[in-house]
Amino acid sequence: VTNLTGADSKLRCILSDPESGTRVEIFEKLVSSMSSDNLNIPDPSELIDRYTRLCESRISRAPEIKGARICLDRLKEWGLRLWVNSLTPTETLKRIVELRGWNLCFDGISGAPTGKTENLKFILREERVASEELVMVGDSDSDQDAARNIGCHFIGVLPGNSSQFREAPVRKVESLDGLIDMINLLKGLA
Repeated sequence: VTNLTGADSKLRCILSDPESGTRVEIFEKLVSSMSSDNLNIPDPSELIDRYTRLCESRISRAPEIKGARICLDRLKEWGLRLWVNSLTPTETLKRIVELRGWNLCFDGISGAPTGKTENLKFILREERVASEELVMVGDSDSDQDAARNIGCHFIGVLPGNSSQFREAPVRKVESLDGLIDMINLLKGLA
């Protein structure tokens, strides 16, 4: 995103904090930390725009996670309503979903500027469901925290049974194949 001297090490330092924040907060911290080192520092919004374009391009062309489309199609066949909830800006998410050809898989997309908890509250209102009827699937503490904040089910995705959560999720899967089975189990509990 930038080739300023020292930016890589400062960015790695910022990102080493699990609570490093949104892309806006991260780039504001980066620019602030570099202001004494460089005279020609880009505005944070310029860095954010560059980063966003880079993400859109790379994510939309990245290989699909094994079984992703099959999983989405199966869940839609079951009549489930699927949403994307992310800290990525909403418009960026919409472009990525469209570029991947997943438009028909999702009933809604919620991203930044609101947070994941606020997005889940919005989804509850839009779908007119109780929190116990909602399942949040995610791979980060912020996903699990949002689910806990509103009282919905959470399924953690831990590829290779990695440990990327502060607190291990009660329900977890290693792959999207396992996600289908876990959702089916939760449907049986309802």
